[in-house]
Amino acid sequence: MSTLLRLLILVPLGFILAVAAAGFTVALGIFGLNPSSDASGWIILFAAWTAAYAGAFAFLPWLIAVVFAEGFGLRSVWFWFAVGGATGGAAYAFTGFYGDKAEDGSGIAIHLAAGFVAAFVYWLVAGRSSGNGFVRPEGISKPR
Repeated sequence: MSTLLRLLILVPLGFILAVAAAGFTVALGIFGLNPSSDASGWIILFAAWTAAYAGAFAFLPWLIAVVFAEGFGLRSVWFWFAVGGATGGAAYAFTGFYGDKAEDGSGIAIHLAAGFVAAFVYWLVAGRSSGNGFVRPEGISKPR
């Protein structure tokens, strides 16, 4: 796949799938593995709303990380875990988390888990091929 097509297709697709995964991770963290039958219809709506919220919050940090990863050819899953964890932690710190989950300390865990899951999904779709096809200026070596 050419570099331009990868940037136009895989990178946005990776972001969309990553925020969807983050939304479902938050829904799973809040509602648990066995929600009541009354809540099952709301879980999908809540996950979609949370995914939209995560996408709006994470867009700028993700865009900066993509430019950095593409420019330097950073393909490591650990780079994306750091970006996802930092974004999830920032979301918790800046937006606050209210309700029962905030009182028992699992609010930060839910945010971090959502960031890590989103980072892994993005890495699976687009992050593994960061920087492929770019010509580096003279004197800048390719990462190992």
